[in-house]
Amino acid sequence: MSNNFGMSKQRGSAFEELTDQFCERSFLQDFLFLRPKRVSVNRELTDLMAILDDKCLCIQIKARGNDSPPSGLRLISWATKQFIKAGRQAEGAIRKVKTSEISAVHPWRGSVVFHLGDLVPVCGIVLVEYMGPPFALTLEVKPENSGGIPIHYFSLNDFLNLVDLLGTLPDIIEYLQQRAEISHDVKSIIGNERDLYATYLLDGHLRSDLSYKEIKNRWAHLIDVEESFERKRKHNIFVDFYNGLISELRHQDPDKLSYQPPELANHVMPLSDRTSYLEIATRLNKLPYTYRREIGKHLFQTTKAVKSDGKTRMFTYRGLGQPWVLTFLVTPNMDRTLRIRQLHLLVASNQIRYGCQSVIGIACPSLDSNQGFDYVFVDKVTYSEEEVKKLAPTITKTSEITVSPFPKPIDDSLLPKDEDFE
Repeated sequence: MSNNFGMSKQRGSAFEELTDQFCERSFLQDFLFLRPKRVSVNRELTDLMAILDDKCLCIQIKARGNDSPPSGLRLISWATKQFIKAGRQAEGAIRKVKTSEISAVHPWRGSVVFHLGDLVPVCGIVLVEYMGPPFALTLEVKPENSGGIPIHYFSLNDFLNLVDLLGTLPDIIEYLQQRAEISHDVKSIIGNERDLYATYLLDGHLRSDLSYKEIKNRWAHLIDVEESFERKRKHNIFVDFYNGLISELRHQDPDKLSYQPPELANHVMPLSDRTSYLEIATRLNKLPYTYRREIGKHLFQTTKAVKSDGKTRMFTYRGLGQPWVLTFLVTPNMDRTLRIRQLHLLVASNQIRYGCQSVIGIACPSLDSNQGFDYVFVDKVTYSEEEVKKLAPTITKTSEITVSPFPKPIDDSLLPKDEDFE
């Protein structure tokens, strides 16, 4: 019996780690924390925690033991017990996030501490390894905690498909917030989340008065649903281009001081201080899927054009009512000091052009370049308006990105091909 318990615990830990690794592609590693603890008692808070700004998702995961899985009604009975147990744990985690100092060990940030008041729980998420016919949860399973914060229940497989389809942490949070408002009868069906997120994808939202009959009728248009799923997956590669910008932030060049412009050397953060990089990563990660897709597509097309003709290009994004601008400088191989100087000038010119203090500037290589990325985050004016107008008359002529609705057909000829990266 003790041996079976040990194997069950080992398998459960493995599922927690695999879920963490799977969610990294969409949530990104900077914003995921495996098995965070309450500092005061050194006890685990929850299995997995996802964070965006101060928003916090508490995720509880239950896997089967290592013995043969039950089937039929016994499987449903086992899963129901796990949902009830994990729901209570999620409720406790939500409560303790508000009253505790939380610590976590991050793969590259080391020990991270969230002080009291740093985190605001958005919801609890309960995942159970259930692979069987859909069934309705009992009323014992609480849809929210005593403070009215929702708790969502999914089969593990349904949740991972949801993460894969929606693609970003802001999109997941938006979906869960809308999901919390629909009827308990609709969202309490385990193993049928695909119906809900297909409706969300096609309609662009979940109405609070959505009925289960209406959702099932949607499957009369099964071809439309499958085409939309496939269309979104084709766009994923452009989102990966964008997400790669965030992933690159952790790979600082230890020799970066050697090629910094002398007049800017004092602005370079030491490798031991990750504050500015985390600030950039957090701001970039706030953008939802649709915006990442457009920026990633534009970035790919621009880097491909620079590879073709060797001409430097620039483009800018501002949207979603954000008080900051994202601007790109895409160059062929060139002197790194010169490139950083141009990037700072581009950032300064956009501060003036948009009347915006906060600008993130990213210098990107073309597809055939082995140069790395350079990042600039400016939260105050660095040049005078007269200086920028004198030095950068052409830099202000950057193209701007517009974001179109989704889903939208895409010409397959525009998708990246292997030869683009040769």
